[in-house]
Amino acid sequence: MIGRYHERLKHRARIARARIEKDTQKLRKWLIGELEEMMIAAKRALNQPGITSEEAQSWMRIIGYLGQVLNSVSKSFDEARALEYLENLERMISGESEGGS
Repeated sequence: MIGRYHERLKHRARIARARIEKDTQKLRKWLIGELEEMMIAAKRALNQPGITSEEAQSWMRIIGYLGQVLNSVSKSFDEARALEYLENLERMISGESEGGS
């Protein structure tokens, strides 16, 4: 009788783990796509005519950070760490927008 419960719990644990892995991969793929779109937008901003050297430096910093985040997410995915990256990125962009671009 106990063996039946043991097998049932083990089966449910396998299902839960498979679902987490599937959902994590789906989220990871979506996040990489979003980060790539942000990289494209930042590069466009960097190449705008009349951009000041200070603005260019800020956009280069943002592009560099996006590259680091993309590299990290593509190697492994940690949801809490990804949220931290995005919060840092928002702060960087807010600083950029306050700087006049």
